[in-house]
Amino acid sequence: MTSSMTIIDPTAWPAVENDLADDEVRERLRQAHVVLGHDRSSGPDAINVFGGRDRLAQIAKSRQPQKLDLFGISYAQTTTSLEKLIAACRVLRGSCDYVSNQIEPDQTPTDHPQ
Repeated sequence: MTSSMTIIDPTAWPAVENDLADDEVRERLRQAHVVLGHDRSSGPDAINVFGGRDRLAQIAKSRQPQKLDLFGISYAQTTTSLEKLIAACRVLRGSCDYVSNQIEPDQTPTDHPQ
């Protein structure tokens, strides 16, 4: 079995501050199976999941590889771009999976009718 891996270079990702207003960027964010955000202010390894956390958990649990459409976008946590990215995920995807000490992922109550 042959395995392939794509190196992720977050420095090449679109930036919230410059690119989130672009219709193509917004559509890619909306359609992606997984959305990753790179916090430029925290270093090269500061990558967080903003969308698709459940999908990633299912893959990890099943241990079955899947091809996923991944979208990466960069932000600076020291500015308002984090809040803009969270809002964009909520508007375009219906929820946001970002987790920090202050912000929990969106959760739809299962015991309350919509």
